[in-house]
Amino acid sequence: MLVTIQNKISFYIATPPSNENGRDELAGAGGLKASFRVARSRDCPIAVEFWNKIVPYGRRNGFYMSNLSDWVSENVNNRSEGSNGLMWCKVCALSCYSLWNWRNKDMHEQNFTRPNNQVQHVIGLAKDYYTAVCANGVAVQRNVIIS
Repeated sequence: MLVTIQNKISFYIATPPSNENGRDELAGAGGLKASFRVARSRDCPIAVEFWNKIVPYGRRNGFYMSNLSDWVSENVNNRSEGSNGLMWCKVCALSCYSLWNWRNKDMHEQNFTRPNNQVQHVIGLAKDYYTAVCANGVAVQRNVIIS
């Protein structure tokens, strides 16, 4: 499963821009040069600004220094909880999803504007996810007990 996730992430954030897969001018530096390659979402100035707000200060050096494979593995497997009670792996996954989703909307929707407080938006998504998982867990437990 982790390999599949890494392959998908590698494709989406490492595929050079072209007419087929879209321009990445808002997602990274370098434009449409033949040698352009966004090796990591962390290279994008817009994403760096976001990550600097959501990644705890003490973890930033390691966050920016590891290679893509290690970065994905470290973040997907990091089950530590932040001060908000949310596991980092979930916050990071929703952050990646949101950054990619916003990037696509920037590219393809004329009147799209990103949320004013992007970090708070992602934390809200993570809390909603946690609530849904807990509610589903209760429903599953009830089904097991009844049957």
